[in-house]
Amino acid sequence: MDVFASLNVRHERGIAQLFCGLDMQGRGDALIGGTLGTVTIHENWWNPARATIHYTDGRTIELDEPFSGGGLNYEAAHFCELLRTGKTESPVMTHATSMRMIAMIDAARRDLNLRFPFEDE
Repeated sequence: MDVFASLNVRHERGIAQLFCGLDMQGRGDALIGGTLGTVTIHENWWNPARATIHYTDGRTIELDEPFSGGGLNYEAAHFCELLRTGKTESPVMTHATSMRMIAMIDAARRDLNLRFPFEDE
């Protein structure tokens, strides 16, 4: 079983490189790079409280926002609001965006020849 994966994606606004691993001994940071600088979301990126923005002109901004909730609380609140208002699609994460994300993952799986057991039936 592979324990590390990387995905390089070209999209309409640039290129993204995504890395993940099951047995990696990392700090748990996330780095987002762009033409104007980088953003480091400090550990744990999936439950962040701190970020640092480094601009190419030399400015640095530190963001410190205590985390509230146990994770995914903003997503859960948004989902509950959609249910309360009877909406079947989020304007934040549209069906089209979800389908594009699934297509990217499916393409990566095809390239890796990765199949799930239920697909062989």
